[in-house]
Amino acid sequence: MIAAGGTRLLVVGASGLVGGALTEQASNAGYQVLGAARRPQGWATRALDLTQREQIESVLKEFEAQVVFVCSAYTHVDGCERDVSRSAVENVQSVANLIGALRGSNAFVVFYSTDQVFDGSGDYFVESDPVHPLNVYARHKREAENLLLKRGQTLVVRSAWIFGHELQQKNFVYQTIRAARRGERLKVPIAQSGNPTWSEWLASSTLELLQQGMSGVVHLTGGETLTKSNWARQVIRDLGLPPIEILEVPPAEAGQVAPRPGRVVLKSERHSLIQPSLRSILELLKTKFARL
Repeated sequence: MIAAGGTRLLVVGASGLVGGALTEQASNAGYQVLGAARRPQGWATRALDLTQREQIESVLKEFEAQVVFVCSAYTHVDGCERDVSRSAVENVQSVANLIGALRGSNAFVVFYSTDQVFDGSGDYFVESDPVHPLNVYARHKREAENLLLKRGQTLVVRSAWIFGHELQQKNFVYQTIRAARRGERLKVPIAQSGNPTWSEWLASSTLELLQQGMSGVVHLTGGETLTKSNWARQVIRDLGLPPIEILEVPPAEAGQVAPRPGRVVLKSERHSLIQPSLRSILELLKTKFARL
């Protein structure tokens, strides 16, 4: 069990969507938090590149983290398919570097993975179901999972379709908002469904499970399953944006190169945490997104 009250947390990728939410929430909860990223900005105040072993060792020596959150990754699924070597370095070797730097340490590692380790062949997937990744990104995330699970002292958090307030404004909600504001047609891949997951809920739920002493693999996603087109329509409706044409097109026409599962629904057999409704979340976020 890992409680607040001075416990030292190192959040790698603190300038990003999940890492930023984690750093803010953990700091407010009384943890001693160091936010790091390749390029410090936002909640990341320290430079750290997990592909550089010496940088990891330097930061760990200085900060003596008791828990390390790995929120950084090369998450561009199609980019990974085009550049397998880069994906291997940033998504697998980086984790191997961290494990090597932690040798002899009892530090706990929390690692964020993806719903795409599954192929979509089942109605839903729980933590104990066998995986079958279809693309390079998912295969490399699974390799990283295995490295950490072999080490022990780890929590692998699989999530999906993460959205929320983000410094880089890259997630699908921002893409939808920009299209609506510009009056542009939005093309989305046909027959792809998943569970939109709010970054703030994901962060708070991770901290809760950490405090409970959970380890191994856990699924943390929203409970509503939507197609990309229906998710875009809900974002536009609930944020009060101008209606636009939303076209479902073949994946290649939507710019996708990597094969993806058609429908992946994650459920958990290990916890009963429930994300608030998407409508209520978007209502909370309306003010932040209105500033775009």
